[in-house]
Amino acid sequence: MLACFALLTLLSCNTKTNNKSIEQIQIDTNSEEKTYQQNLETEVNVCNKIDTIIFRTAMTSLELKCKRLYPNPCLEDSVALKKILYDNVFSVNEIENNLVVFLNLDMFGEEENQFLPQFNDNLIQSYYSKYYEITEDDDIPHFIYLRNEKDLITFIKTKSDGLFWDRSIIKDTILTIKPGIKIGMNKNELFKNLGLKEFTYGGSDFNIILSHIFNPNEIWYKKLLCSKVYENELSDVFGEYNCKSRLGSLEILLEFKNDNLTSILLYTDTIREKFKKYERKKQFKNN
Repeated sequence: MLACFALLTLLSCNTKTNNKSIEQIQIDTNSEEKTYQQNLETEVNVCNKIDTIIFRTAMTSLELKCKRLYPNPCLEDSVALKKILYDNVFSVNEIENNLVVFLNLDMFGEEENQFLPQFNDNLIQSYYSKYYEITEDDDIPHFIYLRNEKDLITFIKTKSDGLFWDRSIIKDTILTIKPGIKIGMNKNELFKNLGLKEFTYGGSDFNIILSHIFNPNEIWYKKLLCSKVYENELSDVFGEYNCKSRLGSLEILLEFKNDNLTSILLYTDTIREKFKKYERKKQFKNN
């Protein structure tokens, strides 16, 4: 199951998935409308647009009904896409007290991810050992744990490929994720760092899921990007990536309390699934 599925399911208490059907999360469209600010120098527009976002794997499908907060929901989709085509953020959607932010940034790979704090065997022993207790479980898979009173950082180590980020919780101020995501920061500072300089959100206790723009199988901007109209732009903006690409499966969950970031969850099942397949092949050979 995709990491994003697990996070969205975890955060949306009424979500259910199965092999045969897609369960829908219905958002109360009669709730109090929020104010959306397209530009500080223009008039404020109030609109209500519900997006359908679909994630699929071979075994599971999940359909979400989410309110679009960014880009300006008053704009037609074709106009909105032209405004954000070269930006970091393509869409911000709200589901209950959660925001899902779809980013055109290379920050979702489990290995050699320049947006995450850098770790290797030497750095763990020479630097991070000053701040964390280091333990290892050298079974298959080979886990490395970094713990202190607030954080639990987990890696899976392979002989050939090095360290892969696994499920981790960050609540201390030691680590920073680019672009400038750090414990204690204000929500407006985060929005600015992501490139949402004119975006506002009224909630004070809420969660944000950061995900790559190509992770959903269906979402409003992909319908346009994957059409012939944007064939040239797709190549220019995204290079080797295309509508069928999935740039890493790492998902980042940010928890805010009283407008400030209190915890960061890094979540992925990809590496664990690879090792499960390895174990199944090994058992098959032994039998």
